[in-house]
Amino acid sequence: MRISGFASGMDIDSMVKQLMAAKRAPLDKLNQKTTTLQWQQEQYRDINIKLLTFRNSKLLSYSSSASLDAKQASVSGNTSAVTVTAGSTAPAGALSIEVDNLATAASISSGSNLGSAPLNMNSKLIDLKNSVPPVLNYDSQSVEINGTQISFDENTDTLGTLISKINSNSGANVNVYLDNVTGRMSITSKTTGAASTVTLGGSAGNILTNFGLGSTNSVAGAKLSSGSSSMAASGALPVDTSKTLTDLKAAGTITYDSSNAIVINGKSISFDENTDTLSSLITKINSDPAANVTATFDAATGKMSLTSKTASAISLAGNASGNLLESFNLQSSSASYFTTGAVSAGVDANVKINGIATTRSSNRFTENGIDITLNSKTNGIASTINVVSNTDKIVDTIKSFITDYNDLLSTINGKLGEDRYPKYTPLSDDQKKEMSDDQVKLWESKAKSGLLLRDSTLTQLANNMRLTVMTNVNMSKSEVAIDDSDQSTTEVEVNLLGSFGISTGDWTTQGKLMLTDESKLRAAIEADPNKVISFFTRQSTETDPTVKNSPTDTSSGLFNRLSNSALTAINLLAQKAGTSKYSTDPNTGFSATSLIGTQLMDLADRINDMNERLTREETNYYQMFTNMETAMNRYQSQSSSLFGAQ
Repeated sequence: MRISGFASGMDIDSMVKQLMAAKRAPLDKLNQKTTTLQWQQEQYRDINIKLLTFRNSKLLSYSSSASLDAKQASVSGNTSAVTVTAGSTAPAGALSIEVDNLATAASISSGSNLGSAPLNMNSKLIDLKNSVPPVLNYDSQSVEINGTQISFDENTDTLGTLISKINSNSGANVNVYLDNVTGRMSITSKTTGAASTVTLGGSAGNILTNFGLGSTNSVAGAKLSSGSSSMAASGALPVDTSKTLTDLKAAGTITYDSSNAIVINGKSISFDENTDTLSSLITKINSDPAANVTATFDAATGKMSLTSKTASAISLAGNASGNLLESFNLQSSSASYFTTGAVSAGVDANVKINGIATTRSSNRFTENGIDITLNSKTNGIASTINVVSNTDKIVDTIKSFITDYNDLLSTINGKLGEDRYPKYTPLSDDQKKEMSDDQVKLWESKAKSGLLLRDSTLTQLANNMRLTVMTNVNMSKSEVAIDDSDQSTTEVEVNLLGSFGISTGDWTTQGKLMLTDESKLRAAIEADPNKVISFFTRQSTETDPTVKNSPTDTSSGLFNRLSNSALTAINLLAQKAGTSKYSTDPNTGFSATSLIGTQLMDLADRINDMNERLTREETNYYQMFTNMETAMNRYQSQSSSLFGAQ
């Protein structure tokens, strides 16, 4: 218990406070140093936020095609049939396009509902197979699509996971859709056009046959192909296509009944087995317009393919059992799988460009530097694509860049040259109590000034920024439209800032960029937009990682080099001040493992130790005064007793 001068009449608290004031001076200095480091961290964070915004937002925005598109395309007439984007190489002018039909992908689908539908897509395949009655029947745990075998595990896979495996397989190159309500399945090529295919192989009892999609007769658009050849069993491969059918039959290479005709798409095609060969038979099939197919035969494998000449399906209905096509495993029962509507051939898009008819395998293609997407038929109303130079957009982008670059550089230069006031140290809580709010604010503004004066990290950043905008860019001659008869070099040095009407001014501007001649910039864009755009956005070709995208990397565009300089500074600030490499939130905390972070932790430990020591010393002072007061009380008590006894 503390006694506060009852016996001595002294102000003990005031005396202890005065005695402790001198001892607290080192603690005040530690607190001031802590506050100074915290202020430095906050100022570094402000710079870091500007760097992150400049690099991850501004520069990325400037580099986007929307900001630097040299040409702009619009559509008049039928505005919904096509979508267009003009590349930098697209010539200014108009282009007319008419769409007769869109490109489609080859596909096959079930011709009827699955009797066991609806299906549980999440049930394991083994459960669907073993149910009573069975929902699915199959003899192997794999399917073959477009020559790619895809395996599954019936104990773990479901219909849903099997479809996902097929759809994600790049070799199969198809999208499978299964309607679980009806049990109908469709398989569609991921590519469009007449060359797109959906070819099914595998065993005769694979899982796809449950959905009416047979593997014995494969489908490639409107195409029937031998999944296997019965001729392989006779050992008669390869097949001599110049021999007569009679000779091939006698040798056991092919087998067929006495009928000298086959039926394709309802058209009977006759042949003479004594004079016709496989080659002449195929010629007859291909030349018959009613059959409407193209037949091919692979002598090495004994496999035959029939491909529709249009988008229609192929029917083999009407062939008698034992007909010649069965030698190639092209069964008449195929008709049950390939009824009209169940098979769709891939179709090329038919378009007229400036009145000239042409085809495209995809609904998206590039014509004269214009990216064109076909959305629908034009139905007699042509779409007119108009391309104009986009000079204003590029000029506005470069102006915005100059403004943002100068704003960042001004902030950095301001901190590097800010006046320092050493006499204005951080205030203690007691000092703040003796001052008004305005006085505290004014004092701290002086105390915070110059904390980053001549900072090494910011000096390096400012130098890199200035060096970057003064360094030339070497471009390939294909990037720059120049009339140069000297073909001995593949690159040309381009000092573009001056030729664009952009300068860095004199020394008083501290490296700021100025658009001194806008007409010069516009003329450069009109003359060669690629040259201007490439100067800012060109990707580095430097192989040395220490040089790549550095301020002096002449193969790299201005934006990429500035981005790299900003990233270097962001990483250095993270190491030094513990600022975030990603967040622009001003409330984001600091890493304790940074240089300043470790200094602050050390100061916190020293402050804690000193506080404990000062508490002990203050307690000792009070104990001394308490002892004194106790002794004086005892003395006064004894004196009163002595004088009272007289």
